[in-house]
Amino acid sequence: MALPDLYGVLGVQPDSSEDEIKRAYRKLARELHPDVNKDPQAERQFKQVTAAYETLKDPVRRRQYDLFGTSGAPSADLFPFGDVGDLFDAFFGGGFGGRRSRSRRRTRTERGNDLFAPLTLSFDEAVFGTTKEVGVESLAECDRCGGTGCEPGTHPSRCARCGGSGEIQDVARSVFGTVMTARPCTVCEGTGQEIAAPCKTCNGQGRLPKNVSFTVEVPAGVADGMELRVAEGGQDGRGGGRRGDLYV
Repeated sequence: MALPDLYGVLGVQPDSSEDEIKRAYRKLARELHPDVNKDPQAERQFKQVTAAYETLKDPVRRRQYDLFGTSGAPSADLFPFGDVGDLFDAFFGGGFGGRRSRSRRRTRTERGNDLFAPLTLSFDEAVFGTTKEVGVESLAECDRCGGTGCEPGTHPSRCARCGGSGEIQDVARSVFGTVMTARPCTVCEGTGQEIAAPCKTCNGQGRLPKNVSFTVEVPAGVADGMELRVAEGGQDGRGGGRRGDLYV
Protein backbone atom coordinates (compact mmCIF):
# COMPACT_ATOMS: atom_id res chain seq x y z
CA MET A 1 0.00 0.00 0.00
CA ALA A 2 1.45 3.37 -1.04
CA LEU A 3 1.85 6.35 1.23
CA PRO A 4 -0.54 9.28 0.75
CA ASP A 5 0.44 12.27 -1.40
CA LEU A 6 1.99 14.44 1.29
CA TYR A 7 2.55 17.34 -1.10
CA GLY A 8 -1.11 17.28 -2.03
CA VAL A 9 -2.10 17.28 1.64
CA LEU A 10 -0.26 20.58 2.11
CA GLY A 11 -1.37 21.96 -1.26
CA VAL A 12 2.18 22.35 -2.60
CA GLN A 13 4.16 20.94 -5.51
CA PRO A 14 6.94 18.31 -5.24
CA ASP A 15 9.49 20.96 -6.24
CA SER A 16 8.31 23.45 -3.62
CA SER A 17 10.98 25.04 -1.46
CA GLU A 18 11.30 24.46 2.27
CA ASP A 19 9.89 27.94 2.94
CA GLU A 20 6.89 27.30 0.67
CA ILE A 21 6.14 24.05 2.48
CA LYS A 22 6.49 25.76 5.84
CA ARG A 23 4.15 28.61 4.86
CA ALA A 24 1.57 26.17 3.54
CA TYR A 25 1.67 24.17 6.78
CA ARG A 26 1.39 27.24 9.02
CA LYS A 27 -1.63 28.46 7.07
CA LEU A 28 -3.40 25.10 7.31
CA ALA A 29 -2.39 24.59 10.94
CA ARG A 30 -3.93 27.91 11.93
CA GLU A 31 -7.17 27.04 10.15
CA LEU A 32 -7.44 23.48 11.48
CA HIS A 33 -5.98 23.68 15.00
CA PRO A 34 -8.54 22.12 17.40
CA ASP A 35 -8.29 25.12 19.72
CA VAL A 36 -9.70 27.44 17.04
CA ASN A 37 -11.65 25.12 14.75
CA LYS A 38 -14.47 23.22 16.42
CA ASP A 39 -15.41 21.20 13.33
CA PRO A 40 -15.35 17.48 14.30
CA GLN A 41 -13.13 16.75 11.28
CA ALA A 42 -10.64 19.52 12.04
CA GLU A 43 -8.58 17.53 14.54
CA ARG A 44 -8.13 14.65 12.10
CA GLN A 45 -7.18 17.04 9.29
CA PHE A 46 -4.79 18.86 11.61
CA LYS A 47 -3.03 15.57 12.37
CA GLN A 48 -2.79 14.84 8.64
CA VAL A 49 -1.19 18.14 7.69
CA THR A 50 1.15 17.88 10.69
CA ALA A 51 2.13 14.35 9.67
CA ALA A 52 2.84 15.55 6.14
CA TYR A 53 4.87 18.53 7.32
CA GLU A 54 6.93 16.58 9.86
CA THR A 55 8.07 14.31 7.03
CA LEU A 56 8.63 16.90 4.31
CA LYS A 57 10.43 19.48 6.47
CA ASP A 58 13.31 17.06 7.08
CA PRO A 59 15.61 16.88 4.01
CA VAL A 60 16.55 13.24 4.59
CA ARG A 61 12.99 12.01 5.13
CA ARG A 62 11.75 14.12 2.25
CA ARG A 63 14.32 12.54 -0.04
CA GLN A 64 13.28 9.08 1.15
CA TYR A 65 9.65 9.93 0.54
CA ASP A 66 10.42 11.25 -2.95
CA LEU A 67 12.25 8.01 -3.77
CA PHE A 68 10.09 5.41 -2.06
CA GLY A 69 7.12 7.06 -0.36
CA THR A 70 4.57 6.54 -3.11
CA SER A 71 5.85 3.16 -4.25
CA GLY A 72 4.42 1.16 -1.38
CA ALA A 73 7.85 0.36 0.11
CA PRO A 74 8.29 2.96 2.88
CA SER A 75 11.30 3.08 5.16
CA ALA A 76 10.86 2.57 8.88
CA ASP A 77 12.75 5.84 9.41
CA LEU A 78 10.53 7.87 7.10
CA PHE A 79 8.08 9.12 9.68
CA PRO A 80 9.55 10.88 12.73
CA PHE A 81 6.85 10.09 15.32
CA GLY A 82 7.39 6.33 15.33
CA ASP A 83 7.10 3.54 12.77
CA VAL A 84 5.66 4.24 9.35
CA GLY A 85 2.32 2.83 10.43
CA ASP A 86 1.76 6.05 12.38
CA LEU A 87 1.68 7.94 9.10
CA PHE A 88 -1.02 5.66 7.76
CA ASP A 89 -2.91 5.93 11.06
CA ALA A 90 -2.97 9.71 10.68
CA PHE A 91 -4.66 9.38 7.29
CA PHE A 92 -6.57 6.12 7.37
CA GLY A 93 -7.08 5.51 11.09
CA GLY A 94 -5.67 2.00 11.06
CA GLY A 95 -2.92 -0.35 9.93
CA PHE A 96 -1.53 -0.76 6.42
CA GLY A 97 -0.57 -3.52 4.06
CA GLY A 98 -2.03 -6.19 6.32
CA ARG A 99 0.72 -5.74 8.86
CA ARG A 100 -1.59 -4.65 11.64
CA SER A 101 -4.68 -6.37 12.84
CA ARG A 102 -4.57 -4.82 16.27
CA SER A 103 -5.07 -1.26 17.37
CA ARG A 104 -1.94 0.65 18.22
CA ARG A 105 -1.36 1.13 21.90
CA ARG A 106 -1.13 4.75 22.96
CA THR A 107 1.49 6.11 25.27
CA ARG A 108 1.01 8.49 28.17
CA THR A 109 3.97 10.49 26.82
CA GLU A 110 2.94 12.94 24.11
CA ARG A 111 4.59 16.01 22.60
CA GLY A 112 2.89 19.26 23.52
CA ASN A 113 0.92 21.22 20.93
CA ASP A 114 2.45 24.16 19.09
CA LEU A 115 1.02 27.58 19.94
CA PHE A 116 0.40 30.53 17.65
CA ALA A 117 0.32 34.15 18.82
CA PRO A 118 -0.16 37.39 16.87
CA LEU A 119 2.56 40.04 17.07
CA THR A 120 1.98 43.64 16.01
CA LEU A 121 4.99 45.78 15.08
CA SER A 122 5.40 49.42 14.25
CA PHE A 123 7.05 50.37 10.96
CA ASP A 124 10.34 51.20 12.68
CA GLU A 125 10.31 47.94 14.65
CA ALA A 126 9.77 45.93 11.48
CA VAL A 127 12.53 47.77 9.63
CA PHE A 128 15.18 47.96 12.35
CA GLY A 129 14.30 45.01 14.58
CA THR A 130 13.26 44.96 18.21
CA THR A 131 12.67 42.83 21.29
CA LYS A 132 9.10 41.98 22.27
CA GLU A 133 7.40 40.21 25.16
CA VAL A 134 4.76 37.78 23.91
CA GLY A 135 2.19 36.32 26.29
CA VAL A 136 0.12 33.21 25.56
CA GLU A 137 -2.20 30.88 27.42
CA SER A 138 -0.58 27.46 27.53
CA LEU A 139 -0.70 24.12 29.31
CA ALA A 140 2.11 23.67 31.81
CA GLU A 141 3.24 20.68 33.82
CA CYS A 142 1.43 20.34 37.12
CA ASP A 143 3.78 21.23 39.97
CA ARG A 144 2.08 18.89 42.44
CA CYS A 145 2.40 15.66 40.44
CA GLY A 146 5.26 16.58 38.12
CA GLY A 147 3.16 15.76 35.07
CA THR A 148 2.35 12.16 36.02
CA GLY A 149 -1.28 12.86 36.85
CA CYS A 150 -0.91 10.83 40.07
CA GLU A 151 -1.04 11.96 43.65
CA PRO A 152 2.49 12.34 45.06
CA GLY A 153 3.78 9.01 46.33
CA THR A 154 1.57 6.97 44.00
CA HIS A 155 2.10 5.55 40.53
CA PRO A 156 -0.06 4.39 37.60
CA SER A 157 -1.12 0.76 37.76
CA ARG A 158 -1.89 -1.78 35.09
CA CYS A 159 -5.38 -1.33 33.70
CA ALA A 160 -7.70 -3.94 35.17
CA ARG A 161 -10.06 -3.79 32.20
CA CYS A 162 -7.55 -4.62 29.45
CA GLY A 163 -4.79 -6.19 31.55
CA GLY A 164 -2.31 -3.55 30.44
CA SER A 165 -2.59 -4.27 26.72
CA GLY A 166 -4.38 -1.01 26.00
CA GLU A 167 -7.02 -2.71 23.87
CA ILE A 168 -10.16 -4.80 24.10
CA GLN A 169 -10.66 -7.87 21.93
CA ASP A 170 -14.09 -8.33 20.37
CA VAL A 171 -15.26 -11.56 18.74
CA ALA A 172 -18.03 -11.46 16.16
CA ARG A 173 -19.62 -14.31 14.24
CA SER A 174 -20.71 -13.92 10.64
CA VAL A 175 -21.42 -16.04 7.58
CA PHE A 176 -17.68 -15.94 6.92
CA GLY A 177 -16.79 -17.38 10.32
CA THR A 178 -15.42 -15.88 13.51
CA VAL A 179 -13.78 -12.48 13.25
CA MET A 180 -11.68 -10.99 16.04
CA THR A 181 -11.12 -7.24 16.18
CA ALA A 182 -9.41 -4.96 18.66
CA ARG A 183 -10.33 -1.49 19.86
CA PRO A 184 -8.72 0.90 22.35
CA CYS A 185 -9.68 0.27 25.95
CA THR A 186 -12.24 2.84 27.07
CA VAL A 187 -11.02 2.76 30.68
CA CYS A 188 -7.35 3.63 30.10
CA GLU A 189 -7.87 5.21 26.65
CA GLY A 190 -5.40 2.79 25.14
CA THR A 191 -2.46 3.52 27.44
CA GLY A 192 -2.66 0.25 29.38
CA GLN A 193 -2.43 2.14 32.66
CA GLU A 194 -4.91 3.42 35.23
CA ILE A 195 -4.47 6.20 37.75
CA ALA A 196 -6.04 5.00 40.97
CA ALA A 197 -5.28 8.21 42.86
CA PRO A 198 -5.53 11.16 40.45
CA CYS A 199 -3.66 14.30 41.37
CA LYS A 200 -6.00 16.58 43.29
CA THR A 201 -4.62 19.69 41.62
CA CYS A 202 -4.84 18.72 37.94
CA ASN A 203 -7.47 15.97 38.28
CA GLY A 204 -5.15 13.40 36.73
CA GLN A 205 -4.36 15.39 33.59
CA GLY A 206 -0.75 16.15 34.48
CA ARG A 207 -1.05 19.69 33.07
CA LEU A 208 -2.81 22.92 33.98
CA PRO A 209 -3.67 26.11 32.09
CA LYS A 210 -1.05 28.78 32.62
CA ASN A 211 -0.29 32.21 31.22
CA VAL A 212 3.34 32.38 30.11
CA SER A 213 5.44 35.01 28.38
CA PHE A 214 8.53 34.83 26.19
CA THR A 215 11.06 37.35 25.00
CA VAL A 216 11.14 37.33 21.20
CA GLU A 217 14.04 38.84 19.26
CA VAL A 218 12.58 40.30 16.09
CA PRO A 219 15.25 40.66 13.38
CA ALA A 220 15.47 43.71 11.16
CA GLY A 221 13.61 43.67 7.88
CA VAL A 222 10.64 41.46 8.77
CA ALA A 223 7.58 41.72 6.55
CA ASP A 224 3.88 41.22 7.13
CA GLY A 225 3.03 37.52 7.20
CA MET A 226 6.47 36.31 8.29
CA GLU A 227 6.71 34.01 11.29
CA LEU A 228 9.23 33.59 14.07
CA ARG A 229 9.69 30.33 15.94
CA VAL A 230 10.36 30.12 19.66
CA ALA A 231 11.67 26.62 20.25
CA GLU A 232 9.79 24.79 23.04
CA GLY A 233 7.60 27.81 23.66
CA GLY A 234 4.42 25.77 23.21
CA GLN A 235 2.46 23.55 25.54
CA ASP A 236 4.23 21.17 27.90
CA GLY A 237 4.04 17.59 26.68
CA ARG A 238 1.81 15.04 28.35
CA GLY A 239 3.50 12.59 30.70
CA GLY A 240 6.86 14.31 30.41
CA GLY A 241 6.76 14.59 26.62
CA ARG A 242 8.69 17.30 24.79
CA ARG A 243 7.24 20.79 24.68
CA GLY A 244 5.75 22.17 21.50
CA ASP A 245 6.96 25.35 19.79
CA LEU A 246 5.58 28.88 19.73
CA TYR A 247 5.07 30.71 16.44
CA VAL A 248 4.50 34.46 16.32
